[in-house]
Amino acid sequence: MYLQLHDLTIELSSPDALVRAHWATMFAGWLRETAVAPAAIRLELRQQNALPPLPTTPCLFTDDQPATAVPAILTVYDGADDTVHLHFHDAGLVTVPLRSPAPDRPLAAHGVVIPDSWENGRFEDVTFTSLAPLLRRHGYFLLHAFAAALDGRAVLLVGASGSGKTTSGLRLLLDGWELLSNDVVLLQVRADGVYALAMPDMISIRPYTFQLLPELTRRLPFALNQAITVNAHSLTNGRWATPARVTAVYFPQIGAQSASATAPLSRAVCLARLLEQSVDQWDTAVFSPHLALLQTLSQQAALYTLHLGRDLNRLSDWVTG
Repeated sequence: MYLQLHDLTIELSSPDALVRAHWATMFAGWLRETAVAPAAIRLELRQQNALPPLPTTPCLFTDDQPATAVPAILTVYDGADDTVHLHFHDAGLVTVPLRSPAPDRPLAAHGVVIPDSWENGRFEDVTFTSLAPLLRRHGYFLLHAFAAALDGRAVLLVGASGSGKTTSGLRLLLDGWELLSNDVVLLQVRADGVYALAMPDMISIRPYTFQLLPELTRRLPFALNQAITVNAHSLTNGRWATPARVTAVYFPQIGAQSASATAPLSRAVCLARLLEQSVDQWDTAVFSPHLALLQTLSQQAALYTLHLGRDLNRLSDWVTG
């Protein structure tokens, strides 16, 4: 199957029906049976019951945080011939090339996933983290953000899981904005600045979000008495936003106050937070263009902290103002 991601053709290959089915759900509305152009990127995953032996090469990175007792979910090992091995703890092991693209062959990553990868969005993590370095080498950079567009301009809601970015973003969609991405947005430098481009992914919605946004229940055709995860395609009616120049960046924070409020944010603080939600520390070869893109973004956009209360019905007024 082929994912046509703007001007890139990505081949997603697996001999396993379950892997293909998960990709079909993740990328609903974006997949093709035949390629419209030669594939620039290839990701091959197969399922097996256990991970193969881990690499014995040097460890380049681990996200282990002993001080917070948060278990590691990713360790990166050095590989031969400009490759790295991505060990997704309890999920998969993928070998990814870090060389520059060649016109006559795709950048190809390959690996395995295990049954535990189907839980808690881990398969999505494997897919996007494996694709990210390949996309960067074609000028596309991923940012952990909700992104929406209206009248040719894009806003980004940036933050870690639980920060309120999905709830805020869904409010914008209810008010007529068009979706670019719920969790992983593509950024690209163009002649007049940094643009946000649509990226298909999944949306996890908690019961509290439905309490704040009761109108959302009319957009989803099933019972909503618990947390759900749906394909973003189900909220777009097939209409994804076209690429748009980023004009504002918000960093949501959930608070106990009843009224929401915004506060200006310094460009230095914004850049630091963007780095945290965008850069893979182990992919040093593309640090320079990646940092340059984020610096341009922090210069061109209006920057705010968004203190979230329960009055989200006014959010579009602030964002469009």
